[in-house]
Amino acid sequence: MSAADPIASVRAALDDALREVVEATTTGIPRLAVAYSGGVDSTALLHATAALRSRGAVDAFAFHIHHGLATTADDWLAHCREQAAALGMPFDSERIALTRSGASIEAEARTLRYAALARLCRRHDCTVLMTAHHADDQAEAVLLNLARGAGIGGLAATARQRRLDQLVLLRPLIDLPGATLRACVEQAGLAFVDDPSNHDRRYTRNAIRHEVLPALRRIVPTIATRLAQTATHASTMQGLLDEIGREDLLAGSAGDAELDVDRLAALSQARAANALRVWIAGRGMRAPSAAALKEMLDQLLHASPDAQIALLHERQTLRLYRGRVSIDAGGPPRAGFVALAWHGEAQLAVPAWHGNLSFTATSGPGFDALALRAGPLAIRERRGGERLRTHPDGPSRTLKNLYQEAGIATWQRGRLPLVYLDERLIYAAGLGPNADGTVAGETGGNRIRLEWRADSSTPSLS
Repeated sequence: MSAADPIASVRAALDDALREVVEATTTGIPRLAVAYSGGVDSTALLHATAALRSRGAVDAFAFHIHHGLATTADDWLAHCREQAAALGMPFDSERIALTRSGASIEAEARTLRYAALARLCRRHDCTVLMTAHHADDQAEAVLLNLARGAGIGGLAATARQRRLDQLVLLRPLIDLPGATLRACVEQAGLAFVDDPSNHDRRYTRNAIRHEVLPALRRIVPTIATRLAQTATHASTMQGLLDEIGREDLLAGSAGDAELDVDRLAALSQARAANALRVWIAGRGMRAPSAAALKEMLDQLLHASPDAQIALLHERQTLRLYRGRVSIDAGGPPRAGFVALAWHGEAQLAVPAWHGNLSFTATSGPGFDALALRAGPLAIRERRGGERLRTHPDGPSRTLKNLYQEAGIATWQRGRLPLVYLDERLIYAAGLGPNADGTVAGETGGNRIRLEWRADSSTPSLS
């Protein structure tokens, strides 16, 4: 391979990156997806991937996200579909709608774009998502984050490989200059689109690209390589900080779902902040800024024992209850009354409550199947004053007391449905069946155990 051959350089970089992915997995060659905007960089990546696919080396798709920000967005979508077809690549797309409610349209577009790409990957069973970030993008990211006063994580900039939900997010061209990608596209005679917003210097990143980086190159011609080295060093340091944070969490957290505030209090201020950052990132959110992280930590560490604190971050809420922090993604609203009719199914879906009610035959205490069939069955929200007997020989107690005893936070209780049979409360999600309605004697074995199963996006209390 000649170093002057841009097409060969792009293909070699892609081969090397994919070899690393294949060596790290035992499932063989993965199904790939190319994030294809239609720009010159993603066109170069698509061209190299299509060449691999044509040789039968990989199975790959091209995915395009329609942002709707430009008047020519429909034309770009058509262009991408046509170019993918010309290269023999299967193509799919998705449209996203920006709310423009946040401070940065760029940040919102990036978040929605990756979410849409992840959905497309799941739809087509792709396990590796590739983007066309290159060395110049890496240099710009380092400079941009320096200008923002970012920490080690910001200086680490764009990693070659990381996890995105169940995907491997791969940037195979991260070590190649942008000029090599452009030369590849020009040499292959490929058409591409040019987004005029990339030249709008009102955006900080564009100003860095068109003004700051060229000026630095005149002083230090290898500045992009040097900045990439800085990103690599910072990435190594960030990895060490993440490792320390995970060790601190393992020593004191209640698994992934909750964070033990007492454990944070036992750490130094710096390690506590690092552990909190790692825990938040582990729950699928971007790490808070240093100032936001300090404010969160101060509130959590100085709260009274009975405090119930809510801290908003990335449209989700960190909630403190009984010394433990959990993430509240919003959950389903109170859904009110839902009538049910059971005819012997293993489960009944209840979309209004974001879950399903399962019915399992049991030889132990359960509800009379004939009575459940006769109904009427219904799911209702909590109104206050409801009572439940958790044991046949125990007292009837209010749901409020039972929820408190079970450690179910106040904010979770309104999302837990109550099941009624003929106007009698027979089951409370999170607590279990009402012993007043179960039968343990001989009824021909015709007894049913109820269980509430929430969707994965909602609190998993049964």
